[in-house]
Amino acid sequence: ALALVGILWTRIRPQWGKQFTVQPSVMTQAVLKCSENELRIELQGDFHHKNLDELRRIFRQAAAASGDVILEFANIGSFDRSFLGLILMLEKHTSIRGAKLFVEGANVRQLKVLKANDMRYPSYKPVRRKQANVGENSLRSHGSVGRV
Repeated sequence: ALALVGILWTRIRPQWGKQFTVQPSVMTQAVLKCSENELRIELQGDFHHKNLDELRRIFRQAAAASGDVILEFANIGSFDRSFLGLILMLEKHTSIRGAKLFVEGANVRQLKVLKANDMRYPSYKPVRRKQANVGENSLRSHGSVGRV
């Protein structure tokens, strides 16, 4: 009985809440931005089963492309299980091609829902390449710059 209560508390409780209905005035948008080794999908609005066609198309493009995929959650209002299913589809295809899926900008409630569904995606931390200091001072310290 305690195990059942634990499951209810950790897995189902974060998903409780009112049922959302999609208003026609609520605009959803997904923008795919590509760079050398990453794909960023900026999400905006409420994502529910009735308005996922465009997002499904963008996720398919991202799944077929190369590079890691970053989902930007900062402007998401609400989402349902169909949206989570699309993320799982995207995760499957990115892992098949050896890439990773990251989530950025998710609020505490969104993170709890993802965690309750065993969707623990790390935040994206870009790899910064060290740039050689080629200024005049560094060249002088190595003896390559002289006065004429």
